[in-house]
Amino acid sequence: PATIILRALNYTTEQILDLFFEKVVFEIRDNKLQMELIPERLRGETASFDIEANGKVYVEKGRRITARHIRQLEKDDIQHIEVPVEYIAGKVVSKDYVDESTGELICA
Repeated sequence: PATIILRALNYTTEQILDLFFEKVVFEIRDNKLQMELIPERLRGETASFDIEANGKVYVEKGRRITARHIRQLEKDDIQHIEVPVEYIAGKVVSKDYVDESTGELICA
């Protein structure tokens, strides 16, 4: 497999994932999970939750995300959206996350 060659070239797991996949950044703000929004990546997807920001629902759960939705999100300069915790279940992380106060490994 290609990963063996890349490992032999001293690529880290994060670097290998960056080569082949688009990265999605999540943050916890005010005890809520926020996703960095890159609207163009959502085109054609079906929303698995309401996409809302600043009290406005841009796309209702179950609706296909269209070019019109993308334009509106970009026009309103929406940078982050709140996502349910269930949304990240089963996702792959590209680096280890450690609780800085306890040293505990949160996910790897």
